[in-house]
Amino acid sequence: MVIIRAIKKVFEFIYFYIDPIKYARYKGVKVGERSSIMSWRFGSEPWLISIGNHVRITSNVRFITHDGGSWVFREDDKYKDVKKFGKIEIKDNCFIGNNVILMPDISIGPNAVIGAGAVVTKDVPANTVVAGVPAKPIMSIEEYAEKSLQNTPPYDKNNYRENRQEEILKYINWDSEND
Repeated sequence: MVIIRAIKKVFEFIYFYIDPIKYARYKGVKVGERSSIMSWRFGSEPWLISIGNHVRITSNVRFITHDGGSWVFREDDKYKDVKKFGKIEIKDNCFIGNNVILMPDISIGPNAVIGAGAVVTKDVPANTVVAGVPAKPIMSIEEYAEKSLQNTPPYDKNNYRENRQEEILKYINWDSEND
């Protein structure tokens, strides 16, 4: 019986590794259409997480749906039944950068960008880019779009997919001396 359970776990891992959206839904996360998830860290209450349409969740994003800090005072009779939970809602058309930590009881977006490494402790307004610890607004999505456009290097659009490395190295003036 132990061997059968182990084999089942391996097959589940492979099945869900191939499709993280299915894994998220299996765990209870509500996921909209055309979303992309590259993280499997949905915390201990994944059913409190909702992800809208056209959302990208990048690597190592952590969803924390409860506050375990009450451990410190739970032995006091007055606080023994204290539990702190909160939902995490990501609205449509958002991008969540690498290594972001999403704390309980927050709402993000729509049209928001969360910078890599941010710790989100409060709601993120629509059309906003936030970053930092704790995450704070740094610019509007319109400002970010314009800045990105201005900083886009010249490149051969027809050749980019086939020769991406070459195009990027050319842009940053990398030569063989730096190898």
